[in-house]
Amino acid sequence: MLVMILEAYKLSIQATMVNWKPLIIGVINCNSDGASRGNPDPSAGAFCNRNSEGEFIYANSFNYGILTSLEAEVCAFKRGLEYCVTLILKKILDGVWEVP
Repeated sequence: MLVMILEAYKLSIQATMVNWKPLIIGVINCNSDGASRGNPDPSAGAFCNRNSEGEFIYANSFNYGILTSLEAEVCAFKRGLEYCVTLILKKILDGVWEVP
């Protein structure tokens, strides 16, 4: 029975073309990720910011303690977003803000 199933099995492979498109000038890209060993269990998260040319701006990581994987994801996203907001506010306060 198992041999017949394995002989009839057909491998299905799908390919998807992925390419990077530059962001609008002045836009900051923030990638974040959070993870937990279990739900809940020890967790951590990180974020990375890049400018519109894809150049590295800033990255940081954090230990969150006992959280679920979803909570860790949300915390990492929140930290990345908070950094973006402080960066934009700093540009405004320093007088280097330009209208895109």
